[in-house]
Amino acid sequence: MAVAGVVIETLPGKAQAVAGRLNSLSGLRVQGDDGLSRVMAVWKIPGHTEPESLVETLCAWDGDILNVLSTNHGEE
Repeated sequence: MAVAGVVIETLPGKAQAVAGRLNSLSGLRVQGDDGLSRVMAVWKIPGHTEPESLVETLCAWDGDILNVLSTNHGEE
């Protein structure tokens, strides 16, 4: 299983609301937010799923999410 540190960019002022919603997702653990437009998280990516498709899915799931950037990654 791949594990990635990610920064999730949100619409301005939406970081805390998005962080709350992200907590409901399996495999994604919110580490904190900057109170404005960034949420930091650890994302366990299942199987052989392409990270790019997960980013598209996450952005489609929550309209307040603009982008997901990987800060580091590895295997668990």
